[in-house]
Amino acid sequence: MTMFSQKDFNRLSDLMHEKGVIHEGFELLADLRLSEKEYRVKLKRAVDLICDIIINMTDEEILKQVENDCGDSEFEANKMREIIRKAKKGLAKD
Repeated sequence: MTMFSQKDFNRLSDLMHEKGVIHEGFELLADLRLSEKEYRVKLKRAVDLICDIIINMTDEEILKQVENDCGDSEFEANKMREIIRKAKKGLAKD
């Protein structure tokens, strides 16, 4: 899904005005812009929640999840550990 930038929003608004679009059209455009902002906020919250869950998992929980998803694979477990290590390192920078 492609989001409107503020520049795109303003351009479309100007085009609508130039074409004589009625006031309700501007309201619909504003509603669309608000919906996009709400979508971004909700998506960020979901990503943050998923990251928190993964970061707070114990090694045993991670290994169990890997076993459930991929079978008993040390390679997959090491990949998961590296992802978590990078996530923790990234969060420490913030």
